[in-house]
Amino acid sequence: MAHGTPDYYSGVDITYQALSEIIVRPKYGAAAAKSVSVLVSPGSKDLFTAITGRGMIYGGLVFVEAAESHQGDSANLVIDGVPLGQLSLLYLDRYQAFDPVYWPVVITRYDDVNFIYSVAFAYGYTFDNSFTVRYINNTLVNVTVGCIIHYALL
Repeated sequence: MAHGTPDYYSGVDITYQALSEIIVRPKYGAAAAKSVSVLVSPGSKDLFTAITGRGMIYGGLVFVEAAESHQGDSANLVIDGVPLGQLSLLYLDRYQAFDPVYWPVVITRYDDVNFIYSVAFAYGYTFDNSFTVRYINNTLVNVTVGCIIHYALL
């Protein structure tokens, strides 16, 4: 025989429920990090083999120290095959894309005199199949690109 007030008389109150676990945040595994340094020739290149599985991105950084201007280059977060944040370094700086609330890739350093550039990835993007970071080199010379990204899998 049932005890307590039926749910249709009042809102559901978890004190009446027999729950073994209440999750109040996304349930992901331990944090992991991927760090690479890659020579990128003209054109686009994924900086590392795609991380496969289901999970969440905590954030990351792509940085370039070059011998000449790379203002037309861009770094993209590719989630489940969809590239996000496809603006060049120049446009990220020009339009002051500094806030990760509004754009998935934000500029953190833009120095076209010393040719030092960096972008960061926003927190909280989830993926169902895979993700990677793609760098697009729009110059005619090779450039070394560093990348650090933090994530968790389910």
